[in-house]
Amino acid sequence: MEQLPKKLLSLLLALTLLFGCAVFASADGEPVELSITNNTGMFKAVTASLADGGSVLVVALNGTGYHNLFKGTYEQAAANGDARENWISAYTNTAGKLEFRVPLAPGESYVPIVAVSDSYLAQYEQGNNSLLRAFFPRQFVVDAEAKTLVTGDYEHTAPLSLTNASQTLSVSSAALSVVGGPNSNNYKAVLDLTVSGSSFDKAFVGSSSDITAQSTLIDPAEGVFSIPVKWVAESGKPETLVSLLGSAFTVSFRSAESGQWSEFTVKVDETADSVAITDDPSALPAVTPFEYGGTSVYFIKDDTSLFGMFTPQEGTTCVINGDNVVIHFVPKNTTVYGALHFGAITDAALTADVTFNADGSFDITLPKNDHCGKAVPVAPVKKSGGGTTSGQYYLAVPAASLLQDVTPSSSASFDYAGDSVCFINADGTGFGMFTAQDGTTCVINGDNAVIHFVPKNTTVYGALHFG
Repeated sequence: MEQLPKKLLSLLLALTLLFGCAVFASADGEPVELSITNNTGMFKAVTASLADGGSVLVVALNGTGYHNLFKGTYEQAAANGDARENWISAYTNTAGKLEFRVPLAPGESYVPIVAVSDSYLAQYEQGNNSLLRAFFPRQFVVDAEAKTLVTGDYEHTAPLSLTNASQTLSVSSAALSVVGGPNSNNYKAVLDLTVSGSSFDKAFVGSSSDITAQSTLIDPAEGVFSIPVKWVAESGKPETLVSLLGSAFTVSFRSAESGQWSEFTVKVDETADSVAITDDPSALPAVTPFEYGGTSVYFIKDDTSLFGMFTPQEGTTCVINGDNVVIHFVPKNTTVYGALHFGAITDAALTADVTFNADGSFDITLPKNDHCGKAVPVAPVKKSGGGTTSGQYYLAVPAASLLQDVTPSSSASFDYAGDSVCFINADGTGFGMFTAQDGTTCVINGDNAVIHFVPKNTTVYGALHFG
């Protein structure tokens, strides 16, 4: 290749510095090789370069377990789902390694990547696990000037803008820190709160009244309390991910001096990169069940007014069956909420204790002695996730004496001294339609009584239920 004149080369270099653009190609147009540092054994790059003027990271992996990558975070990959046209597929390079071409924006250095596991993808295609099980968050850090690439598990900290309305909890800064993803052994998603001074020595996610000897308490590290905001309820099942983000939740802090606990309401908005903190939510209504004297099952607010979206519709029933009150509820609006949580709207995790049916109705069975004649605290859970912050709601259950009792009558067995097999009524008289006819037999065979029964009437009944 003919060399460029020195004056022209100087001009190109000057223009590059003037416009802040790096030319990631050698003088002969070849890609610029990068020196690699791998920080995890499960995702190792063996070769890497910047090509096409630095707009593409070409990277080859050591293993063969990933044939697809997704550029973005785990949450973005989950939202993308099975739209594989947005995945980056591997090709085999001349060295026999799986190689990927990852597009880069101008000046982009931190590149979140999700590696799609071949084995779990195959299991997903066979219906054995969810697609989410195949997603493993990783990252590339590119330094074009130093010509380096660092690979590793996803690890990112996002500073949050802080709104602190608390008069007693002094927080100087906040950040959302995530390591790995729901499939990672080292998965961690925490809200880091830097608390000024040393007034508090412990923290707990939830109300202090829920703390037991088995509860996990959080110790500060150099003044920083790391509050869990995401976790997987069942190991190996990323679809059971629990997230406190987007909804208000309670965090309790213990005074280092008095040992007393104080409760604060925290709400993290991941989209806006913000967190808001307020004092003990004492303004919220108490969530202790209270007496309810109504004659119909309803959902009511803390001021005892009806919850309009859950106005009961035709088909709603509430009956006594044995020791339980059994409710089938058809709400007015079936589009917003998808589950019920029994407890306070400020509970750390709004567990779906009752999941709604496909038609929006739901079924609840509760011990009658504890719930009849009571307004029981509940929190509706939205289909999109999270609850409501407009106040506490209650499931108002009528007194048992006001409800229809559909408990099946019990029939105790009693001694029968007759010499023929027959069907009898509760008073001992014969059941006429089942009067035994010729051909009826009843014999002993080993440990069993074997009966062949021919009833008088064969047109009405077609089966027997024991009970």
